Amino acid sequence: MGWVCSSYRVSSVLNQDVKQYGKQNLVDGSPDTCWQTDKGPCQWLIIKLPHKTRLDEIRIQFQGGFSAKTCVVKDLSHHTGMGEKEVETFWPDDNNSLQVFPLLSQPVVGQFKITFEESNDMFGRMVVYNLELYGTIAA
Repeated sequence: MGWVCSSYRVSSVLNQDVKQYGKQNLVDGSPDTCWQTDKGPCQWLIIKLPHKTRLDEIRIQFQGGFSAKTCVVKDLSHHTGMGEKEVETFWPDDNNSLQVFPLLSQPVVGQFKITFEESNDMFGRMVVYNLELYGTIAA
């Protein structure tokens, strides 16, 4: 499965300019657009999928100098009162390449969050040009 979602939210958008830097740019397929965050210590993206899905892989393309140092995938679909359940952590390189992160735990999620815990930018800004999800609908 490629990118299919019911909805998604982001922590911030640079200067609240959603037309130029909004979340829609993550999935528009254009190399000329991006989601750019405002400054801050922790940025995040919440994705709601139309079906429970076994996530196999996340692909993400940052702008070098504005990438995350640590990314944490958290399952938000647990209704146990625990809130967020951390399921995977990965560490992107600080470059412009599309990076591939296999999810070894292959979590089954309906809604999840990617937390970008620390940025390579001294002000905490992030620039993401592309985000792709791969997985299969859970039985």
